[in-house]
Amino acid sequence: MVAEAESRSAVRRETEFPYAGRLVLTVVLLAVYYVMHKIPLPFVQGEIPWSSAYSAQANVLALGITPLIGGFIVIELFSLMTSKGRELRAGGAAGRARLNRVALIASLVIAAFQGWGIASLLEYLSYSGRMSIVDSPGPAFTFFTILTLTAATAMTFGFGQLLSAYGIGNGFALITLLNIGSVAVSLVGGDLRVLGTWLPDAAIVLGLAVLAYLFIRSGENKLIPAFPQGVLAVQWSSRIVFYALRIGVLGELFLRGSPVWRIGAELIVIALLSWLTYHWFSSRPRLEANLSEPAEDLDDLAAVLKRRAFVATGVLLAGAAAGLVWGASGASPVTDIFGFSAVVSAVAIGLDLYDQLRFHRRHGQGALLTQLDNVYFSYFLEQRLQEAEIPALARGHHFRSLLFFFGALYKIDVFVPTDQLDRARGVLADLEMAREVRVF
Repeated sequence: MVAEAESRSAVRRETEFPYAGRLVLTVVLLAVYYVMHKIPLPFVQGEIPWSSAYSAQANVLALGITPLIGGFIVIELFSLMTSKGRELRAGGAAGRARLNRVALIASLVIAAFQGWGIASLLEYLSYSGRMSIVDSPGPAFTFFTILTLTAATAMTFGFGQLLSAYGIGNGFALITLLNIGSVAVSLVGGDLRVLGTWLPDAAIVLGLAVLAYLFIRSGENKLIPAFPQGVLAVQWSSRIVFYALRIGVLGELFLRGSPVWRIGAELIVIALLSWLTYHWFSSRPRLEANLSEPAEDLDDLAAVLKRRAFVATGVLLAGAAAGLVWGASGASPVTDIFGFSAVVSAVAIGLDLYDQLRFHRRHGQGALLTQLDNVYFSYFLEQRLQEAEIPALARGHHFRSLLFFFGALYKIDVFVPTDQLDRARGVLADLEMAREVRVF
């Protein structure tokens, strides 16, 4: 009944919101979200130097989607590691909806704690005399800062849901893409002349983007994730090395030496983390926990993914090395935002949007079949639907497959043509009856 209600709702959305209307709504909502970054927190002085490093902490959207990402990760890990969580995950749409509600509550709690931290920072700057930001530091400022930032997190969640339901693409992925773009705009700062100095950097970004595009498409052709270990290894490595190099003798050695030492250390960390995340996301035991295929089929898939992981690690190392050398050479500020993981993420989101546009042109908006958190089951379901000659769109699975269960905020919505919905439900029902859902 829940699946039927979801599908009927999807059909109504297609009728009420044609693609052009969805595009306009997407642009409007993202524009509103961007403008809200310029609204200061309550009791924050209007003359705050917004070009300073602290200006990003003093607006109502200072937290962005960070609390939502954290809250959904916590609940996703709960659903993976506890029997109660696995029971809810196996409960279909109703169970997933309950987990999503709990994840939103967890996100708001995280937002409240982060809001308290921001209020403490701004008050410290005002009390210390380093920067006059807050008109009246004290309990009232702390309370209203926490309240404002928590409410803004709830609003961000609403924006993401509206974009996913009535716009184009996954709403939270679009917000992530907007955040990357807004940083680039802030670097320009209204002076378009600096763009001329970025041409060599743009060529490097374009080269990395082409590499990411070709590699992601090659994985799609085999209906497997392009990066079986995701891209978290690249995202985490810089933070690990940053803090490690400030500890004792190791820090003295690397910080005072050639940048080559630091680049080498980060590449070693990327390789080690890639091995770790591969075993987290795509090892043989993980496949068995995600799929219920015969053992020999899982063995074959595991062998393919293992070979793919070696090549993918090479791609991550090559892309990260290019970015690190580029940054160490004293290039423009573009290096601060367009690291290889950011380029891969932007390409994946772009491919998800392109695939949705292509599906819409061929089959209309379509009807929602199901919403998934299981990356491998989304590829498996898409393959089975193709075998049944049912066109399918697993919206958002390119980007989600870069993060696996650490990207729980970004859901995978599976759409099929409206006239094929009943047949697709039959395929899905057969698969869900045949498998024991133990992880997602």
